[in-house]
Amino acid sequence: MRISIIYRRVPDFEQHADRLAAEIREARGIEPEMIHGSGNVFDVRLNGDLIYSMEHTGKLPEVDDILGYMSSC
Repeated sequence: MRISIIYRRVPDFEQHADRLAAEIREARGIEPEMIHGSGNVFDVRLNGDLIYSMEHTGKLPEVDDILGYMSSC
């Protein structure tokens, strides 16, 4: 299972991405790939498939959003 977190390099997004990655690592033992994006992006991909997009939801993801999706796969 491969998790990628794509985020804009601004302090709020970087801190959220780091926290999300740490919680995924702790809960699932998976090391997320951290990718710097452009624009107002904060996406999460599972095995290359988009599972969370801030553009669609209007908010940053919570770890429960991501772990819940991972559990359903």
